[in-house]
Amino acid sequence: MQKVIGALEDWRQANAKAREAEAKLSAAVQREMQGGPLVDQSLIDEVSRLRACASEKLSTAMELMAHPEATRL
Repeated sequence: MQKVIGALEDWRQANAKAREAEAKLSAAVQREMQGGPLVDQSLIDEVSRLRACASEKLSTAMELMAHPEATRL
């Protein structure tokens, strides 16, 4: 069970980072749409990387929940 709890906490932390970056991206897009500077590619890349990391951690947690016997290993 500890593995599941740890995996869920890892996902929560990664998801929070991804959401924070997504909010920054959303704000940058809004500024661009109002005539501001173009959205920086590095911000787009960071959001993509962080979201992929969070998704991977969620998949791991879900796999552990689906196969509780694996948490005893």
